[in-house]
Amino acid sequence: MKFVGRFGETVQQLFDDPVLKSVIVVKPYMPHAESVQELLSSDALLLVVDDASLSEEIVPGKVFEYIGTSRPIITLALDGAIASLIKETNAGTVASFRSPEQIEAAYLQYYQAFLEKRPMWKGHADTIKKYTRREAAHKLSELVYNVADAAS
Repeated sequence: MKFVGRFGETVQQLFDDPVLKSVIVVKPYMPHAESVQELLSSDALLLVVDDASLSEEIVPGKVFEYIGTSRPIITLALDGAIASLIKETNAGTVASFRSPEQIEAAYLQYYQAFLEKRPMWKGHADTIKKYTRREAAHKLSELVYNVADAAS
């Protein structure tokens, strides 16, 4: 199991546990292009959404990159925009970071599929398509055209 990025002191202490150290690889923050390559070389992804106030309504670009990899995403989040997006696109499983049972079930679901060589990705292509940059640019151009047309 591989973890990439910046981690707080509590998580870093967890990673330093001798039992975990033998089964995980921790890589530091890396340039964007390298991090995308790490995503694409993964079998499944972990997305942790912090529980800071208002974070439930923010969807960072990273989420769309995760979805674009066509890899299943285990999303640890409370209800909010990211959880809704993952569910809508069927891009993975949402578990509460406050529920070890949900996290374990999500992990085991994908691990079992991996062992049995079953497809893990079940994303809805048509739903995902509406979140691509191309589709967003198309919608924006239609909006600009309609506004310009209404103004003339």
